[in-house]
Amino acid sequence: PSRFMNPAEEIVKFSLQQQGYFFESSIKVGRKDIDILAVHPIHPNQRRHIEVSVSINMVDPKNNPESKALHYLNHHFGHPEIKPEVQKRFGQNLSYKMELVVGDIRLKGRECLAEFTRECKKLDITVITFASILEKIRSNLGTGTEFNGTIKTVQLCKKFMPRSETKI
Repeated sequence: PSRFMNPAEEIVKFSLQQQGYFFESSIKVGRKDIDILAVHPIHPNQRRHIEVSVSINMVDPKNNPESKALHYLNHHFGHPEIKPEVQKRFGQNLSYKMELVVGDIRLKGRECLAEFTRECKKLDITVITFASILEKIRSNLGTGTEFNGTIKTVQLCKKFMPRSETKI
């Protein structure tokens, strides 16, 4: 069966391509998935395990930034099925960065991206905002034909929506 295409992941992968990275994505490990593993061919010590957690309305009324950060560490980066698979693919004794791409982080009804980012940093997880990735690829997109439907949509928005009208 085909897996649902995640537009946010498609945009992150396109950004990695623009930066020269090779990557694998949607890697099935037991009942879990690894979103993206990326390595730069010129700088092979630049290895990245990237999880993408972007939604239109990212609200979690139950957690605080510290427990949310621990959730990502335990269920996505350090999970007993995930971590060995990442190490196997990157090399058992080689280091890699753990990165989390997020949209808005609202916990108990309040915006707490900065607080969440600090908590993740304590766990060696780098938080990257989806808006920053989207802005970077949007500014670098030319007028060439894009075959990826998600990237084509970003390209069309750039062309037909003035910057003041787009809320990125």
